[in-house]
Amino acid sequence: MTAENQAAVADSPDDGAVTGRRAIPRARHVVPRRRLHERLDSANDTPITLISAPAGSGKTLLTASWLAATGDDHAAWVTVQPGEADSHIFWHTVAAALAEVVADALRTQLYAAARDSMPAAEETPARLASLINKNPDPILLLLDNLHDVSDADIHHGLLQLLSYTSGNLRAIVMTRHDPPWPLHRLHLDGMLHELRAADLAFDADEAAALFAQMTVPVTPDQLARLLTRTEGWAAGLRLAALGVSGATDPAQFIDEFSGDEYSVADYLLREVFDKQTPDWQDFLIRISIVDEVCGDLADVLTGGDDGAERLTRLAETNMFVHALGRSGHWYRLHHVLVDFLTGRLTDPRLRRDLDRRAAEWFRSRDMPWPALRYALAGGDGRSDGPTARPGG
Repeated sequence: MTAENQAAVADSPDDGAVTGRRAIPRARHVVPRRRLHERLDSANDTPITLISAPAGSGKTLLTASWLAATGDDHAAWVTVQPGEADSHIFWHTVAAALAEVVADALRTQLYAAARDSMPAAEETPARLASLINKNPDPILLLLDNLHDVSDADIHHGLLQLLSYTSGNLRAIVMTRHDPPWPLHRLHLDGMLHELRAADLAFDADEAAALFAQMTVPVTPDQLARLLTRTEGWAAGLRLAALGVSGATDPAQFIDEFSGDEYSVADYLLREVFDKQTPDWQDFLIRISIVDEVCGDLADVLTGGDDGAERLTRLAETNMFVHALGRSGHWYRLHHVLVDFLTGRLTDPRLRRDLDRRAAEWFRSRDMPWPALRYALAGGDGRSDGPTARPGG
């Protein structure tokens, strides 16, 4: 642990940096999502609620709006910092947040636990649990951006904390991808409730309420078109509403709205694409030319041999890639991500080569219609004609 981190931990629990991490986010134009509020209400007796969905799905605003509606005075909010790798700082922040919502008799002890997390962070979860169990009222701990935790010991400590608190602590965890926890076992033990991307997707009524709150007039047909294009993705709808409000021709903007629209592309670039290594970026761009992709087809498009594993990984980490059916053999990319990625495929020779590879793959599997489609796109009108091969 660095001297700077030691100094930060030793500070009062009310120092600016730590207090900022405990602040509950606020935002304008938050649509009341009653169906999801009811889901959170119904999980009140479940120790862990996991809200796992891609960037921009509305995880934070949903939870903050639900918390405001409940008026819960025993809620401790912690926003995890990017690359969280110091367990001492993490547990210091958690302990300080919990200290603000416990009974007066326990507050001093929790502040002491926050300070004492410095020498022995591995002992802190058990110590916090013993104090929480003495609190007369159940406590709600909200952890935002848990995907930024990179320390396996922190994840182990969180599970310890939740298992030791005898039902006196409920945690709501917001994350872009699943934590390294035994989720199936937690389900079987009745300890886990989940909300996923499909749950968070806006329905027609919620989308209409959002546009109405932002005073952006749209017709039912226009709204339906935007809802289909964004697949209910919260950030996409909000960006679309802002774009419509500032457009000189709103109808044309709606007709042409896609993932390569500037504001959407900029969001995906910063929050999704730039966070991937060049190898993963290239993989995503190459598979984006097909509507649906399996591991073998991905290998043909990329020249690799690990397409199935990569697709599984993308789906598991909520990278706007969805498994189709229960077999997990086929996948598709979110519409806006496809628009964004194909917009980055600027080399016409590479695009033609990828189309021809796809055409050959479909032809060899006796799938004539997609074979013809990609053959034509690749500049070859014959679905059974010569095509470029990986590495060719």
